Amino acid sequence: MLKLNFFGAFMIVTFAVISVSGGKTKTGEYKNGVLTDQQFGYTMTIPDNWRVKTLDEPSIERALFLKRNYEINRTIKDLGGEFTIPEISVFARPDSLTPAAFLEQLKIEVASHKSADNIISQLDLITTGEFSMMQQTMIDSVPTIQAIFKKNYSRKLEVDPNDARYRQYGGLLVQNEWLVNEIYILSHKGRLFVIQTFAEREFYPMNREEFRKIVGSLKFIDLVQTTPAATETPAGK
Repeated sequence: MLKLNFFGAFMIVTFAVISVSGGKTKTGEYKNGVLTDQQFGYTMTIPDNWRVKTLDEPSIERALFLKRNYEINRTIKDLGGEFTIPEISVFARPDSLTPAAFLEQLKIEVASHKSADNIISQLDLITTGEFSMMQQTMIDSVPTIQAIFKKNYSRKLEVDPNDARYRQYGGLLVQNEWLVNEIYILSHKGRLFVIQTFAEREFYPMNREEFRKIVGSLKFIDLVQTTPAATETPAGK
């Protein structure tokens, strides 16, 4: 999750991803608007207004997408403070766990505020997450669980106590807010996929369809062979 201060946002270096640097193997390749992960056997189509980042192998997180053009709360623009960019993360691992079982584990561990699961611990829901609802959908003809979680947080803004608009707050304005998290969970050929999308509450409606279009673009492909081919034995040996 990327939280930024409005006055420091221009310092972000645009990362367009997907080149292999330092000889390290990456979790995917992004070319002509399509992300391909040969290791876990899928592609996703990403619009131009999203930055795409892959990770160094080995990695449970396979890809990260950050929106380029996004809205910022007007109060943040006026006073400064932290805001969150709409984001999509893709996680995958070999696992026989069903999507329903993973969701139940996620709900329990979010409620108990602790988890050792290497995907759940990266969703940033353990401390202040709250389960809202779930429904069934399909991605590339694979049954998928789509669950909604809220992540509650406090937005703190420093204000001028001499300004009549904020005098009652004594120099610090605290707003209770939340992020809307959509979690997609599906299983395919012994691999568990968890895709997380989120945006700030007030900007979730305007991002929802774009989130769902990107997630829905996931297509499964043949896995790349990672085991060496068997050596042929010459005839008569």
